[in-house]
Amino acid sequence: MNATPLLLSAALVSAFAGAAQARSPQTRVVPSVDPVTVVPTGSCASPTGDITASPSTGSGNTSGGANNVPGLPDTGGLCDEYAWEPNNRSGLEDIWVFTPGASNNLTFSISGANSWDPAIYILQTCGDANSCVIGTDDVGGQRTPTVTSSFTPGQTYYFYVDSYYPPSGGDEPGAGPYTLNVTGTFPVSLTEFTID
Repeated sequence: MNATPLLLSAALVSAFAGAAQARSPQTRVVPSVDPVTVVPTGSCASPTGDITASPSTGSGNTSGGANNVPGLPDTGGLCDEYAWEPNNRSGLEDIWVFTPGASNNLTFSISGANSWDPAIYILQTCGDANSCVIGTDDVGGQRTPTVTSSFTPGQTYYFYVDSYYPPSGGDEPGAGPYTLNVTGTFPVSLTEFTID
């Protein structure tokens, strides 16, 4: 038996099974063939959504969030190009949660943030800026920040959409709508199979 169709079948079944998992009426992330608009909550207790497959696409809006992480620490540019400035994350936050499998490598990007100044980062502990793994601002006004990293398998991470600027009164708006795109390897575990 050729192993390639089995692996492809397992990946497809897993991707669609992840999309079918029960979620609150506000929240869904599904494979990119079916983008869904979500309503953000911006909190650790109630994230905007679970990222369970790659590729995935979801929509959000930071305008409904809070500013619980007002700044990121100086990690030599790993988490923020402006970490030397206090309160370098003054925007409202939108939070997504994910737990990757073995041998993962994921790229997170934001698009559709044409009317405001987005920034993104990933924390190991929700709400704890010191647990930052990676992040970036929309350097150069691109409005499409992107990060790529590998993560500890089985560890839960929190993906933040934020801004350098406050929601109003800054040089640019610090909150608004966006589309989250996740690509890369988000391995799944095959727990049972049979060969007839």
